Amino acid sequence: MRGIPALGDLQAVFFDFDDALAQSLDIKAETFLSLFAERSDALRQQILAFFVHNTGRSRSTKLRHVYSEMLQEPLSEEALVTLCQQFAERSMDAVIGSPEVPGAGALLDELQARGIAMFVVSGTPEKELQQVVEARGMAGFFVEVRGTPVEKEINIAELLRAHRLDAARCLMVGDGRVDYIAAVHNLMPFVGVVKGENPFAPGITVVADLSQLQQLLQEATSPA
Repeated sequence: MRGIPALGDLQAVFFDFDDALAQSLDIKAETFLSLFAERSDALRQQILAFFVHNTGRSRSTKLRHVYSEMLQEPLSEEALVTLCQQFAERSMDAVIGSPEVPGAGALLDELQARGIAMFVVSGTPEKELQQVVEARGMAGFFVEVRGTPVEKEINIAELLRAHRLDAARCLMVGDGRVDYIAAVHNLMPFVGVVKGENPFAPGITVVADLSQLQQLLQEATSPA
């Protein structure tokens, strides 16, 4: 995995959204669990653990897994659509109103002032993600906001090509293994945002918030 580019060399930063820009993952975890309110406490704890462990994957993928592997019940496409709609309706306002990850505003301001392109690439459905970013007053920071149904690594690859970016001079910032895998797939440096248990392997750069990331970027040096 490549080292973090210095600010003077950085072309673009790709952000996940939940718990990378906004403190919204707990909101979404609680909402996901609310879809299984009538299930046993033990099963709900298993579902919650699965959700948290798979942050970054689309909700439809997670729902299919829960029904097929954990509940061992059929899930029609119609029922899946209904569950996804319920999830969006129950979580949207709270996600819009959730606090930013500490340091997000200052980092976005600095990157924008330096002319460094920024993108959001998330496992949230794209239209919903764009609505959230717009409602939070953040849309002006980002060149593009991409979500599902397209997989994260594919969205990143398409953005790199479309904007003629050198992956080695870009950075992926996310809170989950899916974000790291997408960065590795595209040969892009990665920094994990970790507020609790570290899901990443030893040697992967992590920060507690975006203030720490801003400091890391300011301290990074160009290769000799």
